[in-house]
Amino acid sequence: PDECLDGEDLVPPVPNEATSGMGGPLETRDDGDWATRRTAMKASRVVTGAGPPKAPPPAPSASSPGPALTSGTGVRSATEDGLIEQLTNARKTDHRFMSAFFLTYTLFITPRRLMAKLLLRLLPSRVLSDAVSSTEGQASLDSEFVKVVQVRALLALRYWVKHHAYDFVNDRGLLDVMKSLANSEFGLQSSVLKKLRKAVEEVTRGIEEGKYDHRKFTSVSSISPALSSNTFYDVMQWDPSAFALQMSKIQHDLYATVHPRELVSGNFNSSKKATLCPSIMQIVDFDNRVSMALADKILASNDPVTRAEVLQFVILVGDECYRLQNFEGVQVVTAALTNAAIHRLRETWSILDEADVTKVEKMKELCRNNYSILRSKLRTLSPPCVPFIGCFMSDLTFADDGNATYTPEGLVNVHKLMLLGRIIASLVIFQFDTYETEVDEKLKAWVSYVVPMTDDARYNLSLKLEKRGKALANSLR
Repeated sequence: PDECLDGEDLVPPVPNEATSGMGGPLETRDDGDWATRRTAMKASRVVTGAGPPKAPPPAPSASSPGPALTSGTGVRSATEDGLIEQLTNARKTDHRFMSAFFLTYTLFITPRRLMAKLLLRLLPSRVLSDAVSSTEGQASLDSEFVKVVQVRALLALRYWVKHHAYDFVNDRGLLDVMKSLANSEFGLQSSVLKKLRKAVEEVTRGIEEGKYDHRKFTSVSSISPALSSNTFYDVMQWDPSAFALQMSKIQHDLYATVHPRELVSGNFNSSKKATLCPSIMQIVDFDNRVSMALADKILASNDPVTRAEVLQFVILVGDECYRLQNFEGVQVVTAALTNAAIHRLRETWSILDEADVTKVEKMKELCRNNYSILRSKLRTLSPPCVPFIGCFMSDLTFADDGNATYTPEGLVNVHKLMLLGRIIASLVIFQFDTYETEVDEKLKAWVSYVVPMTDDARYNLSLKLEKRGKALANSLR
């Protein structure tokens, strides 16, 4: 296992009866006085809390033996080994830490290196060695202690493969290691291995059935050539509520493809975002095209009354998206209504009722005061829901830019992992419950192929329809 930390081959350790700690006797060591050695190693460990250490230790290497994490509150930084120790802590399973860890671990460690380190936690000799150099050394170093650590490691591996299957889909070598481990014999831990085996089998079956090939939004590939040329599709044939439901279904399908890995380490702000964040970029592309296409539809008539009818239709779509908790859809509509070419159409806006203007203000309120109203709603509502991903991207950018991944001492910033993990978890939580409707293929073709006007062309058309300086008393503020 030590060799596979830096190599390509991963071979799961299978403890034999003499050393497993799973029913057989513990491995014995003849390397000096045990109490003296334990005291010396404990004294050399690095533990950091919420504030900076009094005497900053030298930056530890990635393979330094002394973990740097305690199980108490207020821990802010740790070595890689300290994080693995916390993940497999003998005292208790910290589910919040486990969730944050697997959402963000790629910030500081590769999947293969993580696998190797977790496999080491299945070796009794390594468990004991780590224990004496950490706060785990306070526990009773007996066979029961080793069993608990090994169970925690198996549970962590199961959580990984069950909730982050794409790490194994993208690296079949990791999946092969997990298969070998799940099919091994670990004595008293057969029930845990059974659960791990089931999770591995589900991923394997999903690969065989092509389940993971459809994470991307496949609107274009699933549309017939006859429909794809439907450039002049008339959205006004829809009832606003039905159109909003269709849009909510399509947008949820897009949102459900977003993988947590796309949200880590500012990938969506990278120059390689098209490769690193394909699902997020699909959402951004959809939002931009549809919002501008709706704006173009408002400008399609020379008659202000007809424009007002289309404008009211767009407002009612946004209001229904609001009711359906499709906040991404609300932002699409708001972007169309606040576009400079639409916002300036005072004559058109003056025809609307005050109730319509009130609906617009309600939608715009979602983005004000750092999305305070939206955040409040997301904390209490029930699915289905499409959250506005832009709100979370702002939070993630702020958390990533404002917190270094490593401390000046070379330790992993645990506070940053927990912060990013909490934001990502709150974003993906609504991915699993969608809207009960079938998507209309013609509408799907329109949102997939519509090509809006350029900004300049749109604004010039707006100027042509309503000249500058037309002051109307009932204009939208």
